[in-house]
Amino acid sequence: MDNRQQISAELKDISPFLAGLEPVNPYAVPAGYFNTLPFAVMETIRIEKVLQGGSANGYQVPAGYLQ
Repeated sequence: MDNRQQISAELKDISPFLAGLEPVNPYAVPAGYFNTLPFAVMETIRIEKVLQGGSANGYQVPAGYLQ
């Protein structure tokens, strides 16, 4: 008996109800999720940096550089 059949037989012994359920994937990803994910991550990083007192663009000019 292979491993899958053994597990199935054990499950039938423990709970015939659970053994009879069809396997279903309950998870789903919204349409376009992975297309917008990189932008959402970068925006979150930018907002966190600004809230912590950093610059929004990430660049700094030394004091007196433009004089």
